Amino acid sequence: MKRTIPVLMTTLLLYATYQVNAKVITVSNDASVPAQYAVIQSAVDAAVVGDTIYVNGSEQPYLETVYVRKKLVLIGAGYNPNKQNRYKTYVSNIYFERTTVVAQDPSGSYISGFDVNSLNIYRTNTTAGLVGNITVTRSKLNSFWIADPNGGVSGLLIKHNIINYLYFYRGDWTIGSGANITVTNNIIKDINYAVNSNTTLFSNNIIEKISSWAIKNATFANNIFMGDYINAYSGQQSIGPLFTTSSVAVANNTFNNNMCYTNILFSNDYKSNYTPNTDLVNSFYRDVTYNGVNSGGLNQVGVDPLFENVDFTKPVDYYLNDFRLTADSPGKNAGTNGSDIGIYGGLTPWPDGGEPGSGFQLSPVPPIPQVLYMNVINAVIAEGSELQVEVKASKGY
Repeated sequence: MKRTIPVLMTTLLLYATYQVNAKVITVSNDASVPAQYAVIQSAVDAAVVGDTIYVNGSEQPYLETVYVRKKLVLIGAGYNPNKQNRYKTYVSNIYFERTTVVAQDPSGSYISGFDVNSLNIYRTNTTAGLVGNITVTRSKLNSFWIADPNGGVSGLLIKHNIINYLYFYRGDWTIGSGANITVTNNIIKDINYAVNSNTTLFSNNIIEKISSWAIKNATFANNIFMGDYINAYSGQQSIGPLFTTSSVAVANNTFNNNMCYTNILFSNDYKSNYTPNTDLVNSFYRDVTYNGVNSGGLNQVGVDPLFENVDFTKPVDYYLNDFRLTADSPGKNAGTNGSDIGIYGGLTPWPDGGEPGSGFQLSPVPPIPQVLYMNVINAVIAEGSELQVEVKASKGY
């Protein structure tokens, strides 16, 4: 008699020991991997507050738009999982949406291990309460929208993600668009739209570019800026590494212990009127509207971070890149807390998904117990005989 043991079910048996007060709901759109639901939205609708939804990795993407209007834990298989079954969990769109209905509030939710085309956190109108205290981690996001014209987003933790476009809705410059938002230890290609909150912190990120609207009243610490901040309307300008960006007003922010790869942040037409323009604090572009003075210190401008192994001809999320700092890097132990500048420093260093050069170093899976490999040694056995199974697992971290 042939016995099969689904890897998904084995993983969930391990995970269930950590979730004694809430049920785990499984989703799989692969007929060969049994689960309770084939559609994520159906699982979300069936869940109650506090439940965990595990979405199996699949060869077929989940081409759906998922609306989450209650506090849930969403766990995917990862965006490039380092295990025997390497299928990722790709979803078209996920919306954490708060409405005016009291019960429709996703605040307190947690999401990890997804490859998402568009992730959105917002409220439907200004009469709905604040939406927040949401953690987004270990995911790859093509676009990540925080708030919308209705604002009302507060208390987000965004860490250990690869983000192509991070959008903060511009909102009103006197009210701001967000509060108590921490963006830490991420790889970000582009910060777009506006940031205007003195409780927004960007720490230990690698930021390729900032390319639209303005950034005001935020704090930047221990980040590595890769691009040349020039004007969006006069064409792009390449620098040593092939990263570019566009001019944006950056005013009234605090910059501490950051590194910038280039020492000329703007083209001649759009360089800062503040001097010295080789100082990160004073070199960002400002105009009549956004002319607040930036503050801070111990920033390094025009310095090579000296990564272990980064191919600058490839995108920054290229899986073979190694963004750890060499022993002689100027960013080594130079952060505000004495740790490294960049994603491997700070209070929550980037978790490795695999050995350097393996293609998985930048692909950490969700921090839960995981079955990485399983082999049934004697797949066909006589009745009453012992089934021999070899299993390799991680305890989660």
